[in-house]
Amino acid sequence: MKKFLLGLITPLALFAQELIPCKVVRVIDGDTFRCVLPDGKLKKVRLVGLDTLETHNMRKGRKQARWFIDGIKVVKEFGKKAKEFTEGKTIGKVVYLELSADKVDKSGRLLAYVWLDKNRRELLNEKILKEGLAFLYILPPKVKYVSKLAKAQEEAYEKRKGFWRYFKLNY
Repeated sequence: MKKFLLGLITPLALFAQELIPCKVVRVIDGDTFRCVLPDGKLKKVRLVGLDTLETHNMRKGRKQARWFIDGIKVVKEFGKKAKEFTEGKTIGKVVYLELSADKVDKSGRLLAYVWLDKNRRELLNEKILKEGLAFLYILPPKVKYVSKLAKAQEEAYEKRKGFWRYFKLNY
């Protein structure tokens, strides 16, 4: 009976706007990690509303490099810093997933706003942007917290935090 109930938690949570607890076991990069859901399934999660600089896909990394003074060096450095930031906030901890409107991307990753507490006081997506370790990346219909995320990026940009101090202003 217990296994049956645990099996229901995930499908029901996917349709409700409830938070899904998830224990983070591996951070892949600054905006993607693996975690264990209450039903025991291992899932990949992609943070919604932002994109971090590349650490794996150097084809994309070279495109990002055009935006920065010191180019690829900045991309690699801040891609690594974004991963370390996400690890520091999540690895081995339970986080709470609020799935976006699309719920899953074409790669099968859960698309989520990631809360560091069940009372929705600390949004990881926002924290990464505030540190200047990611840039806003919004694709409708994933726009629920767009004003909160935009404000976080604007704050980082104005303070020249993170990679923003290397951003080419006349790009």
